[in-house]
Amino acid sequence: MRGHTNFGDDMQSKFLTKQGTYRHRFVWRLIIALILAISLWLVSPLPTAAQSVSEYFQIDYDPVSFSQNEIHGSEVFYATVHGSVTCTKDLPASVSEASITSRVVAEDTM
Repeated sequence: MRGHTNFGDDMQSKFLTKQGTYRHRFVWRLIIALILAISLWLVSPLPTAAQSVSEYFQIDYDPVSFSQNEIHGSEVFYATVHGSVTCTKDLPASVSEASITSRVVAEDTM
């Protein structure tokens, strides 16, 4: 019979059309996401190269105070350190906030 379409062929045609539409939407969404990512990357400030801390800051520490005078074996003890930091010259980039984190490691030399 001419002009008569098979139900299976009609469903396959609709499936291929939907699949093509989904693929088309995916490609456009991917293009938009890439454009947004590139534009955000272009407008974000570049990170400043690491500099020597002593070049820009003067760091002063008070004497360290310990929770115990003698420590034996693997006893837990606490050390308190107070200090101050002064910026000695202008930084190469504008800074709205900064923080300093340090770590003290104790070694048994005996």
